[in-house]
Amino acid sequence: MSGSPYRRILVPVGAEGGSSATLSRAVEVAGAFGADLVLLHVCHVPAITVEAPGVVPDMVSACVQQGERTLERALDAVRERYHAVTGVLRTGPAEEQICWVARHYAIDLVVMTAPGRSLAQRLGWSVPRELACLSTVPILLVPREAPAGERRREPATTAGAGGNG
Repeated sequence: MSGSPYRRILVPVGAEGGSSATLSRAVEVAGAFGADLVLLHVCHVPAITVEAPGVVPDMVSACVQQGERTLERALDAVRERYHAVTGVLRTGPAEEQICWVARHYAIDLVVMTAPGRSLAQRLGWSVPRELACLSTVPILLVPREAPAGERRREPATTAGAGGNG
């Protein structure tokens, strides 16, 4: 295994606990290379310029408690299929925390869900896009799953492409 390009794989999981497609792909890659998985959930507590007594610590505490539950759900889902998995919970901006964990845990690959179609993402901001500028390790983006009842859009084709006419 010393020649394996991937010894540790980082999988950031969002508030929903991680896309099942992303977790499955991470397990698949980890199994193929005998790598350890590190699941990361980042609690982003908004910056508040005026602290009201008790409000900010309560917000942070609630965010961390929710993050622990989210991370545990993701860990449970992965542990059903793969044994070498650990969880990390951090607070702060997601892209900064992903890069911090990548450095401190000697991560060789980041596997994450591709950006969605929210307004912020259509305007050009997304964690994967920001992370691509900051990361020193490869990033594997897994396509988002189509919502229930919605078909995944196929890539556009040009008339006559593919040799059919």
